[in-house]
Amino acid sequence: VTCQNISEFGPFGGSNTQGSIARLPGSDLLVTSAPFAPSRANMTLWVSSDSGKSWRIPANGHIYSLYSGYSALVGLNATHAGVLWEVSGDPPVGNPPGSGSPFHLSYTAVKLV
Repeated sequence: VTCQNISEFGPFGGSNTQGSIARLPGSDLLVTSAPFAPSRANMTLWVSSDSGKSWRIPANGHIYSLYSGYSALVGLNATHAGVLWEVSGDPPVGNPPGSGSPFHLSYTAVKLV
């Protein structure tokens, strides 16, 4: 695989943070997750049906609008993925979101098809 003309923030225009990718079992769909904002907010899922050549955000792909950190995905079946991600409360005064608040984990299952 050769990647060209991709900014340091990757092809999705979000924050420079760790994400995850998984294939849905019994399906050709790939799913990936990462915050979709420079401030590491708006945890979002993208799906690809062409082995990652193109990606789209499904109708329910925006799963959390506040601070979102690292994430992990698992394909649950041919139509659903499970996602686990970091969330953080309000930042200390004068600091960016997620810069000192305790981190917590959130989990949800999302229907992608």
